[in-house]
Amino acid sequence: MEYPEWVNRHKTKGTNISRIKGKYYLYSVSSKWNKAKKRSQKITKEYLGRITEAGLIPPKAHKEEKPSVTVKKYGAASLLMDIGQDILEKLRIIFPRYGETLFTIAAIRLIEHCPFRRMELHYENSYLSEVFKGINLCKTYLTDFLRIIGSDREKIVLFMDRFIQGNSHILFDATNIAILIRICYDIS
Repeated sequence: MEYPEWVNRHKTKGTNISRIKGKYYLYSVSSKWNKAKKRSQKITKEYLGRITEAGLIPPKAHKEEKPSVTVKKYGAASLLMDIGQDILEKLRIIFPRYGETLFTIAAIRLIEHCPFRRMELHYENSYLSEVFKGINLCKTYLTDFLRIIGSDREKIVLFMDRFIQGNSHILFDATNIAILIRICYDIS
């Protein structure tokens, strides 16, 4: 097909011009041998832009990049961060590698009342994922993680002792965690 000279100027090796509804478009192309047809077959790769007499107009996606916006739940997570700083600091001391993970799990369970299998989803949508980046909360990791933490009684007692002063007592309900650990052991 014959194209006007101003269109042919944009034709180079590895490109193809298409005329659609009276307008000219430039595409990146290559070819590959087709064994069944016993001939070379053209493969269109990407759209490079529209050809006008004024020149090549690049695709809009390349021209205007809009900033991405992320919305995360902030209120309750921020409040827990503020009122739970002492807990977080003690977790970081007693469990240096896992303190932030333990705090995040506890905060999400308190806010969302979700099962552990949905923990990762709630973490990704929470402000906590901005504060504590890169915490692994996928359900397969959590199973092993909770078993390891739960079996380290010395550190758990040491952590709890930090909150007992004088003659006071502390009440801790680990029912759901104990049930989860029992289920994990039954499955494996």
